[in-house]
Amino acid sequence: KTSGTSGSDPSKLHEVIGASDVKSAGNSPLNHFRIIFKEALASVFGSLACVYTGQPLDTIKVRLQAQPKMFKGAFATLGLTVRKEGVLSLWKGSSPALAGSLAENIIAFVINKQLKTMLPQKGKGNFHQPILSGAITGALTAFPLCPFDVIKCRQQVHESSKGKRPISAVQLTLKIIKEEGARNLFRGLKPQIIRDSLFFGMFFGFYDIALEYSERFSTLPKEMRYVVAGGCAGVAGWVVSMPFDVLKSIIQTSS
Repeated sequence: KTSGTSGSDPSKLHEVIGASDVKSAGNSPLNHFRIIFKEALASVFGSLACVYTGQPLDTIKVRLQAQPKMFKGAFATLGLTVRKEGVLSLWKGSSPALAGSLAENIIAFVINKQLKTMLPQKGKGNFHQPILSGAITGALTAFPLCPFDVIKCRQQVHESSKGKRPISAVQLTLKIIKEEGARNLFRGLKPQIIRDSLFFGMFFGFYDIALEYSERFSTLPKEMRYVVAGGCAGVAGWVVSMPFDVLKSIIQTSS
């Protein structure tokens, strides 16, 4: 997922930052601030890495979803886009994607922190809590993320001549507000809520399952187990949420 998986799970703060940092934090506000700052900084760099490495694939995906008559396959879409609009056109929509990813991670961090105090703590083999927590987080983060996704998707399907500067995110936002009304920045909100609930619920649940079983039956280093668990969780999340992502792309790119 371009946005949403780039930040680390707040419930695993001690694993990401280091157990010694959390242990030494004590009750000192300064130490707690340093831990949160590290987490926020990691989230920013994670968002940057996710958006700018994944955006070309996301652009191809959105074009296939929203314009099936024009684009017939991933490689055909790649070739046609590069020929007609240039290589840089594959990074259309990067600015709203990055802004949305950062906003989503900040909000998800706050929501997860609250949910940890409200929901019963998970134990070994109990995966209900991360699934429920992820689903609630996804549903709530969909609201602030939706306008960024509308702008991103519209930029991605907007055709521009090779060498000519495409429409900017600010220009497109003002154009939508002027011609369609501000409410249209929330087009496709319902499928977005369903998509993000399914994705986050499956992602956090499957992540915990994959991590627990890799600890039991694998000799991989701890860092590699996180990579494998995250990759498997991402695939599982997309499998269940993709149909609603298709609906979202079609609705959001229609004026």
